[in-house]
Amino acid sequence: MTGDSGKSIAGLGLMYGGFEPTSYCPNGGYPILVYFDNSASKLDIENVKSWSRVVLESMLKERTNQQ
Repeated sequence: MTGDSGKSIAGLGLMYGGFEPTSYCPNGGYPILVYFDNSASKLDIENVKSWSRVVLESMLKERTNQQ
């Protein structure tokens, strides 16, 4: 993985609904789950998780800066 946003990663996605949130946010709130189906890709799962965290943190910082 290179961090190139022009290259998609098969099996990587975000979930923000359709699941019970209390196990993730016991005090309320709406979590975003990052999921990765390793069977759809031959990429190293630790590398994918690392880049996913970078992207999600950047998204949250941008959102905070816009408010």
